[in-house]
Amino acid sequence: AARASCGDLLAFLDADDTWLPQKLSRTVRPLVDDPKCVLVCHDGFQADPDRTTILRSSCPAGHFGAPSLEEMLSNTWPGLPILLDSVVVRRETFDRIGGFNEELETGEDTWFLLNAREIGHFHYVAESLMIREIGMSPRREEWYINGAFVFRDLIRKRYGVSLQQANRGLIPILIWAGIMAMLRGERSLALKRYVASLRLRATRIKTWI
Repeated sequence: AARASCGDLLAFLDADDTWLPQKLSRTVRPLVDDPKCVLVCHDGFQADPDRTTILRSSCPAGHFGAPSLEEMLSNTWPGLPILLDSVVVRRETFDRIGGFNEELETGEDTWFLLNAREIGHFHYVAESLMIREIGMSPRREEWYINGAFVFRDLIRKRYGVSLQQANRGLIPILIWAGIMAMLRGERSLALKRYVASLRLRATRIKTWI
């Protein structure tokens, strides 16, 4: 789709997600006003497939700044992960990177964002301008987990970060997958995922909590 497009800006939308009407008007303006800005992202609502439960935000209240490359690598920026459906990027930036790494089964969006951050700075819009549908299953969760380990090793090879630092992005995925298993009543699977997160960083108090 990106190759077939001809616009100067690219924006992404998964089939099960929804843009709010003001999404483009809020995100295109920073790119027009600041030629050095390569990408704009924003906050978003998160909802169950039947839209009965909606989280008002994906980011902490009062969070406004865009992430530095270091914050993205260390997983310390409060707005991570950046939702791909919130992204509007310059076409020249997309082409310079070479698009998405199609060899990655998962994490290709995060890998793309890291490469974009190397090229220039981001602008963050502290508004929920999309609704992201969250519909998970054990199979999909395992797909995310396995892909996250591959992505971790890629990060270490490219950026030379320590194993402990690279594991920071893995731990929240394992904890989240453990919570999903608990909500379905799959206690043994939840325990397996919690233990895996503890092995990555046993000294992290939040993991134990």
